[in-house]
Amino acid sequence: MKKSNSYYNKEFYVSICMITYNHEKYIQQAIEGILNQQTNFKIQLVIGEDCSTDKTKEICIKYKQKHHKTIKLILHKKNIGMNNNFLSTLNLCEGKYIALCEGDDFWTDPLKLQKQIDFLESNPDYVICFHPVNIKYEEIKKSVKQYHCLYNQKDFFTFNDLIEYSNFIHTPSVVYRNKLLDAFPDWCFTSPACDFPLYCLITKENEVNNRKIGIIKEYMATYRVHIGGVWSSTKRIIQIKNTIIMYLELANNFNLFKNKYWIKTISKIYVTLAYEYFKSLNLKKALTTLYTAIKITSFKHIIKAFIFLFTKKIYKLLKKQDYA
Repeated sequence: MKKSNSYYNKEFYVSICMITYNHEKYIQQAIEGILNQQTNFKIQLVIGEDCSTDKTKEICIKYKQKHHKTIKLILHKKNIGMNNNFLSTLNLCEGKYIALCEGDDFWTDPLKLQKQIDFLESNPDYVICFHPVNIKYEEIKKSVKQYHCLYNQKDFFTFNDLIEYSNFIHTPSVVYRNKLLDAFPDWCFTSPACDFPLYCLITKENEVNNRKIGIIKEYMATYRVHIGGVWSSTKRIIQIKNTIIMYLELANNFNLFKNKYWIKTISKIYVTLAYEYFKSLNLKKALTTLYTAIKITSFKHIIKAFIFLFTKKIYKLLKKQDYA
């Protein structure tokens, strides 16, 4: 178990946690988007560079030399992997608030931080603030605005929404209050990405109360999708299996096995995995996956998940959109 930071440096009001690995093409834009922020408070950019094999490290060093009072650069001696890099970099963030932006994403609004901090300062019962993002597909040269009807249905969200709708929050949109965790559980290291468990941990206050997640309905950042990205790998089955592991860990740690939101979500994930096995003509694994899903949830929920999946795919097909 790794300790999170239990204090903050009053000199820095907001720390930006940025992890990077082989982001030579993108890291400059990511850093510039942060340095261009117009705020009435001091910011600290903490970069965790994980032994890139391209020129990412050299670019980070140049920015550190030029902005040494603002940038804290961690150069790992060996590659420690995305999750370890994220948590170790997060532990060195000293601000009262923490913002997230990975090295292949970037902020587009110079007032982004000011708007989010103003919101959190004015709403002490909220622990996270996020916003919709533009999604930029590098290889196919397509850019779309992230749209989720959920955003228009609600003015705030909670832990239950995270469990029901999975991770609807993109990393470069997040600002949250520091010092909400004393430690990160070991199971976070097995997650396909640590940001989602982080949101769950800081919003799940106790069995009765859930802390609020706020939304500013403005597009203030770009989330980049590319071949080297975590969620754009061709190894889709591995990604889905890791997501299932994460949700089972969430259920174990938050006692969710009878939670209706968790059951609904895990059913959809299992059906998606079975669908991928069917596509690859691995019928045995597809049926085994469905059998496992039925044992964990129920036949009724699996049927509902099937209907949801194929309705969604037909809709996407009719709209001539790529399913990713």
